[in-house]
Amino acid sequence: MRAWGKALFALMLCFVLGGCSLFSPVRELLAVPSFSAQNEALKRAFESDYGKNVQYKSPISGEFLSAFVVTDLDADGADEAMVFFLPDAFTTTVHVGMMDYIDGAWQRTGELEGGGSDVYSVETIDLDADGSQEVILCWSTLESGRVMSIYGCTTEPFTLLRLSENAYTAKLAADLDGDGSIEIFTTNLISAGGSQTAQARVLHKTESGISVLDKCELDSKVSGYGKLFLQRTDFGSVLYADAFKGESQMITEVICWDARTATMTAPFLDSETLTNEKTWRSSSVPCRDVDADGVPEIPCQRETLDRSEFWNGEDRLDRRMYVTQWCAFRDGELVTKLESLVCGAKWMFVIPGAWHGRFTVRIDEDADKWNFYETDPATGESVGYLCSVIFTTKTRWEENRGGAFADCTALCAENEDMVLVYGINTESPLGVSEAQLREAFGYLG
Repeated sequence: MRAWGKALFALMLCFVLGGCSLFSPVRELLAVPSFSAQNEALKRAFESDYGKNVQYKSPISGEFLSAFVVTDLDADGADEAMVFFLPDAFTTTVHVGMMDYIDGAWQRTGELEGGGSDVYSVETIDLDADGSQEVILCWSTLESGRVMSIYGCTTEPFTLLRLSENAYTAKLAADLDGDGSIEIFTTNLISAGGSQTAQARVLHKTESGISVLDKCELDSKVSGYGKLFLQRTDFGSVLYADAFKGESQMITEVICWDARTATMTAPFLDSETLTNEKTWRSSSVPCRDVDADGVPEIPCQRETLDRSEFWNGEDRLDRRMYVTQWCAFRDGELVTKLESLVCGAKWMFVIPGAWHGRFTVRIDEDADKWNFYETDPATGESVGYLCSVIFTTKTRWEENRGGAFADCTALCAENEDMVLVYGINTESPLGVSEAQLREAFGYLG
């Protein structure tokens, strides 16, 4: 054992003295994956021009996660390649090497300087349905966040021609108007002179390049955007852009694209304050299709639950439980489809129809426990106990099934998270049952 320990220590010492770490980030270890025979030939051909000391840069997200992207980009029936790299130790901007397979060998056909210090994502999309791919390269920069560069592809030999380059924060590529071509919808936060503005745009490929079809202002008080959702309509599309406000608050920007007039509007934006209060919520819960109708609903907060209480051990906290209303966007207005309570942005409790106006909840934050009580609809006073629910993990559940959770029943589980219930009052006129509670809880994650 001593000999084995000395050997391990010596191995670790070699790593440390050699400038390496046993705990290097996973992305560094996987930056250049193992190649097929063809891609090994590509790598050798590339390094014969640039040398073996280049630093390869793999995309951070998206379909392509290798520093070597090999696909038919110019629609000539043969593969071309893009290689992302830093040519030397003094260069901080990523370069793109272009390679074409000519006469049975990979040959260098061009090189360009990218728009950032890292490759965020790579997409190949035929924007104008002409049979040739456009390449969308998104870059991460230290100064301004993200930059999107759009390139056209030429052949004989293969090269990339930059069509546009613009800063952006979030984007979505889709056929917004049903004409067979792809538009690019972007949101962007713009900081200048100590102030910030936010803007949405729709980009379109034309014979002369990339044009902006229209743009509109968005809430200027957000700090970033989450996932974008698309709903197609008879006259265009509705885009939903979840946006963060502060550490835990969120809104959803609703942007309407009218293909008939090629115009874009944000109906919930207050033109005087440039803010959107209509879709605000206090927790970071994204919009989602809660009723499986193919259209996302927006979680809005309109009111607090009567007589709800928050406690931390023996201390009562000065706040109330919000009722989250899941609203559909219809004819310019928000229409409530479901009402729920949200726990920690992970679970939602869809309020059963019979419970409306007839219950309240006491939340013990220290124990991650909710106690439900029946209330008198006329006075709002508590008239009986309904049940208790605990939010925990599978690990804690397994460790405490014979102890603290001995009287609990598992309602539902998702990933590591679990919901337990105990003390169900089956005699309540609200018809409380384990099946009813299991159906009411849904995972937001």
